[in-house]
Amino acid sequence: MTLPLEATELDAFRKRHEHHTFWCGLLLGGCGVQLTTKLYTDRVCHFAHHPGADAPSHGAVGAPAVWRVQITCM
Repeated sequence: MTLPLEATELDAFRKRHEHHTFWCGLLLGGCGVQLTTKLYTDRVCHFAHHPGADAPSHGAVGAPAVWRVQITCM
């Protein structure tokens, strides 16, 4: 899955995936915390950690509405 980089395309992506959740993939070296999409008009749109999410999530791995995406934690 690829997040659109342009703000004009992010709205359509959000509508297509409104019932999905995104998580920082543990198997990809991430922390397991829920992600959200960040819309920017002056730079590239991207996934970011969900506001207030600081503990690893052990949600339903592999459930139909859960997508694991690659993100690097800083």
